[in-house]
Amino acid sequence: MLGHGAVEMPVLEHPQQSLRRELPPFPRARSHLSCAWIQRVSSTGPPYSHRALANGCVELSADLGSGRLTLTGPRQRPRQVSLAPGTTLVGVRFRLGAASALLGVSTSELVDENVELADVLGHAAHDLASKLHVSTSAEEAASLLAHAIAVRGREAAGVDPLVLESVTKLRPGGLGGVQHLCSTLFVSERQLRRRLVAALGYGPKTLQRNLRFRGFLALTDGPENSRLELGRLASMLGYADQAHLTRECVAFTLLPPRQFLAEDSAACPCEPRSYRFDVGAAPDAAR
Repeated sequence: MLGHGAVEMPVLEHPQQSLRRELPPFPRARSHLSCAWIQRVSSTGPPYSHRALANGCVELSADLGSGRLTLTGPRQRPRQVSLAPGTTLVGVRFRLGAASALLGVSTSELVDENVELADVLGHAAHDLASKLHVSTSAEEAASLLAHAIAVRGREAAGVDPLVLESVTKLRPGGLGGVQHLCSTLFVSERQLRRRLVAALGYGPKTLQRNLRFRGFLALTDGPENSRLELGRLASMLGYADQAHLTRECVAFTLLPPRQFLAEDSAACPCEPRSYRFDVGAAPDAAR
């Protein structure tokens, strides 16, 4: 899945070209969304290039200029993304397992893909685009996206309980390895992998890696926490040692930890985003 070799990519030279604001999930959509976000690119500067992490999540975004609605599937590796001057995007991030339940599509079909929402939802996507077109602000557009997800959540099948249990038990501080998880849930590793791939786009070992790295993001959120000693963080999160943490950080971000944290802070000097670790579906999302 994720490679361990560093790849040369340009760092952000003009971090204020773009302002990105992450919002906690709207109450009516909290069962299926981990957050909403708004990103604005300055209309007076050059195109804005930034690094999209391999976060293992599905996102739905709307370009308020073009009206385009895009589903972004789980990324297996980080990639560079360029946005045109004057772009305003709003988006929502699905909790793990929620996208496949709400959209009626196997997440394995979305891995490393950007898909037009209309190709998945048809007329429902066009109706949503029409509502976004007349929204008066990015905040209102983000609320409309969340409302659309909440409505589908009331009508769709719930998230596979096996996925919910896997997310809970494979987090740092959970049960431990995949074999222990299978014994606890009374399923074979093959069956567990099949159901996770359908819901998440990847299997249990990659899920555990994603959750461990999101634990790193949560524990280093904010200027004070970002200076925590790396060896201690590695131990807290279940990495073998600091070198293991460094290799994983390069795999997910293409940068070693300190360089990534410095760039992340410069690119998004916003309020702490501790809910970035809150990626699993809420219990009431189970079917």
